[in-house]
Amino acid sequence: MSVIKNTIISAILREPYMHFLFIGLLLYLYYQNFHTPSTAPTKQSIVISSKEITDINQSSSKRWGRSLHYSELDVLVEASYLDEILLNEAISLELEREDKEIRERLIRQMRQILAPSIAEPSEELLRKYYQEHKDDYGITTKISFAHIYLQDLAQIDTQEFVEILNLKDIKPESASTYGDNFTADNKLQNNHIESMTQRQISELFGKYFAQQLWRLSRHKWHGAIRSKYGYHILYITDKLSTKLHLFDEVEDRVYSDYMAEQRAAALQSAYEKLSTQYQLERRE
Repeated sequence: MSVIKNTIISAILREPYMHFLFIGLLLYLYYQNFHTPSTAPTKQSIVISSKEITDINQSSSKRWGRSLHYSELDVLVEASYLDEILLNEAISLELEREDKEIRERLIRQMRQILAPSIAEPSEELLRKYYQEHKDDYGITTKISFAHIYLQDLAQIDTQEFVEILNLKDIKPESASTYGDNFTADNKLQNNHIESMTQRQISELFGKYFAQQLWRLSRHKWHGAIRSKYGYHILYITDKLSTKLHLFDEVEDRVYSDYMAEQRAAALQSAYEKLSTQYQLERRE
């Protein structure tokens, strides 16, 4: 019986698949007892597409004034790859939160994304806008306005400040609660100017200020505009006009006002949508 058993075992051991099974068993035992799992992190892929490579090639060829050699293009692709590595690392370290310049550039870019290029209006659309805002395009004889006074323009980002004033629909009656105290002239002790001619305003604030003021539309904040006292964010409350300017005479103003209004509306819509995902928390 033992002879038969030994014969069967010898026959099995001579089978090739048994050798593979035995080697596999040894490898498994080694891996379980001696192998240390790798702690190397999974590499993050950085993809540079063929379109990006083509763009690198075309822009560099234009700048260098000749076609690039393959080796030169390869170096530039490697440079782009390195830039992406550095960008990823900078984001992981949240450097954009610590660098004011980077923050401002990202915020500006987000504004451009939220309010993309406004479609060019047709003349018919501009004429319609002109008819709806006739009071802004008359030959104005007197004007009333509120202003927020700033001694130094570097105090704030005026573009952003004006956007928020309009976004939050801040009324001109609140002008004195913003900016610096305006006591530059005994005749002008507050932030509200009532029914003055262009000549009067020119004498008080300066000719440049008066000329710019006369071009502004009503019922929204504008600025900042320089006067002989400093800078002013302005809100036109009323215009006394006589004769209406013809459309052809003010078409450039109508276009500028229309585009600004469309951009502001797009931004406001985007802000309102985004604000539903966040909340302001003030901490002492």
